[in-house]
Amino acid sequence: MLAGQSAELDPIGDVTGAVAIRIDWRGSGPVDPWTGRTRYKTTTSGGGSGSHGHRPYARAVNHAHSEALRRLVAEASDEEADGVVDLDHHVVEHDDGLLEVVLRGTAVRARTAQRPGRVFTTDLGAGQVGTLIRQHWVPVTAVWGFSVGVRPTDWSAAQQRRRSAPPQEVVGRSDLLTRTRADARDQLADRARRAGADGILTSTMTLRERSEMVCEALIRGTAIARFAPGDPTPDDIAPLTVMPLRS
Repeated sequence: MLAGQSAELDPIGDVTGAVAIRIDWRGSGPVDPWTGRTRYKTTTSGGGSGSHGHRPYARAVNHAHSEALRRLVAEASDEEADGVVDLDHHVVEHDDGLLEVVLRGTAVRARTAQRPGRVFTTDLGAGQVGTLIRQHWVPVTAVWGFSVGVRPTDWSAAQQRRRSAPPQEVVGRSDLLTRTRADARDQLADRARRAGADGILTSTMTLRERSEMVCEALIRGTAIARFAPGDPTPDDIAPLTVMPLRS
């Protein structure tokens, strides 16, 4: 509560948004569904036509996050809140394909006469929001980027992973991790742009292996916008900056 008061944000209660959906983990794997040929390259759920088989799964995951956030914002609006801070993401995937996404946070009300036009959401604490405001930035919304990457093991990668192989980079594996994370960053930036933000404060970035040739990347953060007088118009603003959040 003291942090909220120091940032001129008064806590008014906890809010939650929860969704449970049935997902089906089925990817196109190493075989191109159009040609029937094995693709010895990395494809991602946000990439070209070769990743069709993983898009339904990625869409389901994104939908669950979007709906949970929408419900949390609706609950905060009912409490006449101006924003939600300390947003916590709790995601559980059960063995039977059930995905649960639960978002929790603290609804706050600004101690000012000027009210924001919409409820903001952020995983930052109230004190960090106060620091942002003093630097002429405001949080807009919690954002995330999610991608599934697939790359079958070709002859070269198999040779590089042999027990008798000398120390060396497994190029195909590196490419899978790099491209999947890059695609997640692109999804993150696109979501922030659509929210009308000027930058992003990243908070978490994780890579999860599904199997030897499949991985997932998830990046979370807060989209932020400038509010100081004399800011450039949207056409003059430079491309989005992805800024790590450091204490």
